[in-house]
Amino acid sequence: MQTEYLTFIADFKVQDRFAYLSHQETLSFWQRVVVRAQLPLVFTQGFNPRPRLSLPLPRSVGVQSDCERLCVLVAAEGFSAAAARNAIEPLLPEGCTLISTDTAVGKIAFHPASVTYQFTLALPPDETRQAHLQYCILQTQAGDPICLSRHMEKGRQRPVDIRPFLEALSCQGQSLRAVCLVRQEGTVRVDELMRWLAVGPQDLAESVRRTEVQWVFKTTNLQGASYSL
Repeated sequence: MQTEYLTFIADFKVQDRFAYLSHQETLSFWQRVVVRAQLPLVFTQGFNPRPRLSLPLPRSVGVQSDCERLCVLVAAEGFSAAAARNAIEPLLPEGCTLISTDTAVGKIAFHPASVTYQFTLALPPDETRQAHLQYCILQTQAGDPICLSRHMEKGRQRPVDIRPFLEALSCQGQSLRAVCLVRQEGTVRVDELMRWLAVGPQDLAESVRRTEVQWVFKTTNLQGASYSL
């Protein structure tokens, strides 16, 4: 008889010092947590088996988030998302908070369609900054190319047009909100947004925050559907 599987979905919040873990460090952290929580995990094959889990949208170091997602493949028999949450929560450090847990039948692959970032300025924008931000908003609305240099490995750079990845930009008081599309060819990086907006770390009241993600998913049991949170 074939074993049935579920995808355990845990949405969580990242802030403070926990936000300074890299993507790989965050992934390793969750691997240890789900093993200690004694979830009925499904492991990879080979000499070094690991739990089948993923963080579908890597987070830049230092970026806080209200909408991170963990997906873990587990055996379906007797599994309870509520019981899993109760086992996981005591293992989480300060700065990492579970928001919700759920399950989906089969192996689900989530992909981000869009992501929203919030930049909170330490001071109200002066006339020069206000004018530049209004110019950036007009650039977004016009649809003209917005070309920057993308920093690559070993100090290399290459030109990139970030306009195809920008859906909306708004400024209200000291809060900037950028809605970015995630396409097959990639997306815009947080450091690129900050250079375009002429905002440095010293200008912010807190670290950049990821506030919302729109997801799509595919499963072996369904042809595909949209899923938003």
